[in-house]
Amino acid sequence: MSTVSAVEADSLIAELVATPEGRADPYPRYAALREIAPVHRSGFGFWALTRYEDCQQLLRHQGVGKDFSGAASSLGLSPEQQAAQDRFRNDHSNMLTSDPPDHTRLRGLASRAFTPRTLETLRSRIVALVDELLDGFGEGEVEVMDALAFPLPVTVIGEMLGVPAEDRPGLRPLVRAVTAVLELAITPEALAEATAADISLGEYFGALVKERRSHPRDDLLTKLIEAEDQGDQLTEGELISTAILLFAAGFETTTHLIGNGLLALLRHPDQLARLRADRTLVRGAVEELLRFDSPV
Repeated sequence: MSTVSAVEADSLIAELVATPEGRADPYPRYAALREIAPVHRSGFGFWALTRYEDCQQLLRHQGVGKDFSGAASSLGLSPEQQAAQDRFRNDHSNMLTSDPPDHTRLRGLASRAFTPRTLETLRSRIVALVDELLDGFGEGEVEVMDALAFPLPVTVIGEMLGVPAEDRPGLRPLVRAVTAVLELAITPEALAEATAADISLGEYFGALVKERRSHPRDDLLTKLIEAEDQGDQLTEGELISTAILLFAAGFETTTHLIGNGLLALLRHPDQLARLRADRTLVRGAVEELLRFDSPV
């Protein structure tokens, strides 16, 4: 690759991760990257792959892991900011940031609480909840994110984990603050907010775990406490970290899927009409909307 192409590729990556324009319309920039630098070692300390087949091959390679140190050092972070990033990036009690064998063990124990029978019993409850939320729309304009996209998944995952209904709205801004660390370009202020939110979430779910140990219930948190594999159980820190991850990922991603998906269909009325005319397309449509505009 020429020096000019490398500089242009870095410029495109910077636009994608750090500008409103890049976030609002990333697709032309993705196309340009695929054209000039489909596999690019960026000046920011990480490799950028933009072709589907390359990404699929890389994600399935056993030698590839989650090392954020190169990117962190190349972003010009102060030692204090790097330490704050390390709090999240190097947390091996969290499936999101761990590699095998830690990830394999954590996932294996957590999956014992997600049996097919447990998930199937949720179907009728979710259908009833969607009907209830839609019936509450009434006349006139509706803010879909607040009326459906947030309350639906947060109620489902909240009921699964055993998070009291009255606590869920207050946890929403904490989760939103913590998920900012998934961004490559995060301001020092946002990083400080994420750290404070992470501490608050840890305290909340730590207290909830303690309560469930004393008073077990038929919920996911109790099942996580009881989950065991060949004498191995989740530690206290792993329990809290897993509970936070399941709660946050359980509603944040679905909230964005509903918002992004609805917006995409409204912007492509021919696809919306096709979906309305043939309901057998719904399952595939959800998968395609996840691919078209990822929630994360």
